[in-house]
Amino acid sequence: GIVLGGGVYNINLSNALLHTKGGTTGITSPNTQANLLFVRAYGYTDAAIIGGEKYSVVPNNVKGGFRAASTSGHPLDRTSAIIATTGGCKTKGERNAVIASSGGSSTEASRQAVIASNNCHTEGDGSSRMVVASQAVKNNNSYSMRGGYGTGKASTANTKWEIDSQNGNILGVGRVESASNFKDYAEYFESTDGKKIESGYLVTLEGDKIRKALKDDEILGVISETAGVVLGSAEFYWNDRYLRNDFGGLIYEETEVEYTDEDGNVKTEKKSLPKPNPDYDPEIAYTSRQERDEWHIVGLIGQVHVRIDDTVQAGDKIIAKNGKGSKSEDTTGLTVMKIKQP
Repeated sequence: GIVLGGGVYNINLSNALLHTKGGTTGITSPNTQANLLFVRAYGYTDAAIIGGEKYSVVPNNVKGGFRAASTSGHPLDRTSAIIATTGGCKTKGERNAVIASSGGSSTEASRQAVIASNNCHTEGDGSSRMVVASQAVKNNNSYSMRGGYGTGKASTANTKWEIDSQNGNILGVGRVESASNFKDYAEYFESTDGKKIESGYLVTLEGDKIRKALKDDEILGVISETAGVVLGSAEFYWNDRYLRNDFGGLIYEETEVEYTDEDGNVKTEKKSLPKPNPDYDPEIAYTSRQERDEWHIVGLIGQVHVRIDDTVQAGDKIIAKNGKGSKSEDTTGLTVMKIKQP
């Protein structure tokens, strides 16, 4: 239909209808520089091929700072956007966005966003900050997302929670609740024989690993499916990916990393990052502990389902017998709240 030249970067194509039968491509462009708005193409194998990518529908492609569905606002950088806002919001840096917000919310530096918030701001040099669903909150911490509520002037002190992507920390000033009223606190443990232990069995420690608890064994906990808090999952990568000190704390080192400032200049800064373990090989595929039979979620504290024998009644104390709960003859053991299934 229409072929755009590779050496031309200021093309505006709008309100176009390309209609044929048996066509190959509606719009062809070797790059993504053209402004395309309200262009339709029917009867072609591909509606568009732009920068080597095939499209079934011609995309709306608008260069420059973008403002839409807003009563006011200033997208001050050519790669920033103001969308669905009121109250004079501003995006001052590259790759910034203020969306569904108000009260003069603003962003600066690189890769910043304020979403569904009022009078909220990202500030300072550095990259990747976000404020979400908040009132009067500032985020000055790179690679993080914050939320909170306050009155008056925006402040970092109004933060109520933060997700820190660089260190993997989740911080909050309120409580953490489970949606269920029947939960336990658990940690991951590995079985001694590398085999799976079914839910509800009482287990004991043998060294730093677990097995089914026998009579007179000290009960560590129960294989649980109801944990509200689970520690030690090593969900995303090998547990020893980073070096640790004698007390289990991470060892940090100063590392130079690149970032882009608000003027588009690539700069470097020093950050304190965990020191990699030289034995770590990122090319080896990792399987998380929850996907491996030898690792088990063991409920340590709280309310948990336990397998029992026929000696047990509600209100009894139980000890372990071949991994199952059996009535204790004295006052030691775990308390049975109720029998769900005899």
